[in-house]
This record gives sequence, C-alpha cells and structure tokens, in this order.
Amino acid sequence: MKNFSMATVIAFFKKYGRYFGAGALFAFLAVLVIKFTNPADTAKGTPANGNAPAVHALSDQNAEGYQVDADEAINELIRNYYTYYANGDIANLETVATPISDGEKSFIQMYSNYVENYDNLACYTKSGLTDDSYLVSVYLEIKFNGVETPAPGLDFFYVEKNPDGNYYINNLYSQYNSLTKEQPTDPAIDALIQAFETQEDVLALQSDVQTQYETAISSDPNLDTLINTTIADAYATWAKSLNQTETAAAEETTETPETEAAEETPEEEQPAEETPATEAPVILVTTNRVNMRDDSSQDGEVLVTLDEGTEVAMVSDVGNGWYSVAYNGTNGYIIGDYLKRKDGQDNAQGAEAPAAEETQAETGGDTTQTTDGPSGTVTLSEHNVVTIRSSASSDSEKVGTAYTGDKIKVLSNESNGWSKVEFNGTTGYIRTDLLS
Repeated sequence: MKNFSMATVIAFFKKYGRYFGAGALFAFLAVLVIKFTNPADTAKGTPANGNAPAVHALSDQNAEGYQVDADEAINELIRNYYTYYANGDIANLETVATPISDGEKSFIQMYSNYVENYDNLACYTKSGLTDDSYLVSVYLEIKFNGVETPAPGLDFFYVEKNPDGNYYINNLYSQYNSLTKEQPTDPAIDALIQAFETQEDVLALQSDVQTQYETAISSDPNLDTLINTTIADAYATWAKSLNQTETAAAEETTETPETEAAEETPEEEQPAEETPATEAPVILVTTNRVNMRDDSSQDGEVLVTLDEGTEVAMVSDVGNGWYSVAYNGTNGYIIGDYLKRKDGQDNAQGAEAPAAEETQAETGGDTTQTTDGPSGTVTLSEHNVVTIRSSASSDSEKVGTAYTGDKIKVLSNESNGWSKVEFNGTTGYIRTDLLS
C-alpha cells in the first residue's frame, strides 16, 4: 500500500471543508450505474426530500441536466452504502463499493465513531461514460452523536454494473483515492468527472448545499465545535497513527538479517528504506487579492481569484517566483510575492516543500566566467518571472523576484549555467536560460 504523508491527508482533509467543515470528509463527485434511454422523459427537478435543493435550470437547453431520485435501484444502493458507512461495517460496505483501500477502511472506522446516521438522502444523476454508468451527486444530512442539528452535505459516486448485472459504486473515483493515488484510474473517466465539476447546475447545487451547511453551523455551536475541533483533532490523530503504522511495517520488512538478505536478494536489489513520514504541509496566506492559475506563469488560465487573507496549502516552490498550492481541493499556482507563511514568517520562502526550480546539474561552486550568455542590461520578455538567489545554486537563499518588463543588469555569466546580476540594488544569481 502507498505510504501516507501528512501533506496528502491534510490536503485531503481541507478539500472537504467546503461542504462539511474541517472534520466531515465527503466527496462531492463520483459515478453511478444506470443510464436513461431518454433523460428528458424522466426528468425530475424536485427531490422527494424537501430539504434537498431543487435542480438549477440550465441556460443551454441541449445540455444534460440532473435527474433527481429517478431510479430506485440507485437510491437503494446509496442508502445501503450510508447505512454501512455509519456503522463502520466494512464487510457489507465492500458489497456495494469496491475497491476500498486499507487506508480508507481505517478512516471509515475512525469517522463512524462520531456519526449516528445519514438521513434525507436525495440522488442527482447524470450519464456516465458508458450506457450503464452514472455520475451521482448525493444530498444528505449527517446526524452526529450528541448533536441536535444535522449537517447538510454533498457527496459524489461513480457506479457501474458488475458482471452479474448488479450496480456497485466504483470506489476508484472516490475523492480519497483521487488524492492518495493508491490505485490507478481510467483517464477517460477522470476527464468526464472534471468536466462534470464545471457544469452550471452542479456548481449551483454545491452552492446551495454550502449555504445550508453554513446556516447549520452558525445556528448550533455544538455542531461547530464537533466538526471543526473534535473531529478535526481526531482526523489529525488518525493520520499520524496511520503514518506511524505503515512506516513501522515498512521498516520491519527491510530489517532482514544481513546474511539472510544476502541469500534471498542480490546486493544490488536490496530494498531501500521506507521514506520517513513527512511533516504537515506549510499553510500560506495571501497578502493581497491574487489569481491562482493553472500554470506557473502570468499567461496561465485563472482558476480562481482569492481574496487577501485566504489560506492555501503549500505543495512546492516551483522556483521561478511561483508556488504550487492547494485550495479547496484544487491545485494551482500563485506568485510568491503575494504569499506569506501562516506561522509568522514574512513570506513563503523557506516553506517545507521540495524546490523544483533550477533542475540542471550544478558544478560544486565553479563560477568561472564564460561568454555564453546575455550581457549588459536585459529586459525580461513577456510572461517571464524569475527568482534571484544569493549564490549560483537552486538551494541558496531567495533574495528577490523579477517580472515581465523589469530591467536586469548582467554582471557575468558563470560556467554552471547561472548569471550574476544586479537588480533593484541587490546582487544575486539567475539561471542563464531564464534570461536568454
């Protein structure tokens, strides 16, 4: 099984806060197993559950809209799933949803300790990739132990038919597996789900449920405390425990007596030690209103515009003045100058993430000058963003960032692919290929 990192599980944890607060982890997308011959003939705009939102009217009349509670077989499948889930009944859960990884089983058993039941379900379905598959959003109300007010939420499933002709939830497309990548998925289905997430009635349903959730949280302090403190703490403890268990198991398999290992495995094939569990990801805060883009450049598509003070999870420093971040389950890129660490440092520099910046080989400090590179004053070309460092090394301190249109004075070109420059009164180093 793939080793869990705290970065992975915390990013997973944050993803679901949009609908359930910090502790209630539910996917809002997946696929089910029935396809209507003519959806328009069976369309239902209002669910039987009066608390569930009605479907949003589509501006494009040719687009496929949601079908609400349109097939009892789907409804029964989902009801059974939540009954087993609330009870932490893994054996029966695997009869309706498969495959379920050991990590997800562990999470379900932990989380079910806080849930009494799931009520007032409503199934919103759209066609899946094949004739016997569906994308299904599920409205539900979570009744937690000892809390009067239920928490509205939205889940997602992908369901298909097994060889016996019975419907089941294809759990490869759970958000759990989408984030942990424990098991491979079909790129075609992945693309279908991504497109589904952008459709106007899907976004409208998410917004409606988000509003209901926020109303419930604000009306009951006990619900707020349970979700955002009690379950959040339990989740962190579970993630740490899972990490320690898997790391210990990995170490046990590699601590074979030397003579025995030599007999069983050639020296060059000795298993490497398991990488230790990583620490929790660094949380960054935006210092101004800023765009999160799909690429680490200013010509990247804007995924979302974040207000000042928005928290994002650090993924990596991509090295050209941009940072890869996670926000509400979406990965994107933000210019580092508009980020600071939540823990008090002035900016994102030094965050605990792998630098993916200057990837070319370094030469151990050899800075012999060479004429192979720009000279004089260079104006950065359109969409160029570069990081200035204290020495000719990707591991050295970041001392500045230059952007499109900035003029940089090149003092010398070094033999290891770096140029010594002067910019805004600061002397530092930039990769030569970023200046040419």
